[in-house]
Amino acid sequence: VFKGNGNNGVGHGGASGQGGKPSSWLTGIDDASYGGFNPAGSMGSMNGPISISDVYNQMGVKKIGEDLDFEGGSFREVRLDIPDDEELNNVFGGGIMPGSLTLLGGDPGVGKSTLLLQTAGSIASLSTPLPKIGHGLDDADSGNGIGQGPVLYVSGEENAVQIASRAMRLGIDGSELLLLCETDADYIAEMVVSSCDEYSMNSSGSGGSSRQPSLLIIDSIQTMVCDDG
Repeated sequence: VFKGNGNNGVGHGGASGQGGKPSSWLTGIDDASYGGFNPAGSMGSMNGPISISDVYNQMGVKKIGEDLDFEGGSFREVRLDIPDDEELNNVFGGGIMPGSLTLLGGDPGVGKSTLLLQTAGSIASLSTPLPKIGHGLDDADSGNGIGQGPVLYVSGEENAVQIASRAMRLGIDGSELLLLCETDADYIAEMVVSSCDEYSMNSSGSGGSSRQPSLLIIDSIQTMVCDDG
């Protein structure tokens, strides 16, 4: 989730961060929820447009008579459910879609950062910490070695103590909520990508101790800078 410009309306144009009201972004990162199918992959992106029929084929969707239906494809839609927040889940259409980007906008002081911190804490409560040295895996994690990754909350407006003070007032606790005070978007992206790489190594049993975040929150997007301007 990104907190962005409330004046820019709906769409990714609000991420430009030029003037107006502060807002934030939220993104569900884990594409593993799609059973190996990556909806944000190369199809229809850098390689140019692609027919929706070809996308259906990748998803395993077949036409049966006049209807479209799944026939054993690898694709399955599994959303990230926010605990104890039915209203926010409904806003997201049934939970946060993995690989999606969401812009949260609104007037200053309306409570965007508080809502994002509450959401971060709720989803972090679902994450599974890595086992400590000398400790085995729980039964729930024995199938894949690692459970859901942590939540990464990036702030370009507050320091860690300020965020922790708000979290304490909200009753948020847990080692799976990670705070990063940073405004360099390139550095943040590299950190997420490297954690994904280390996660893959760890999952294959060849080393690595990091896990890809299940959720990335940036508060706020207009404080971010990158090499491209």
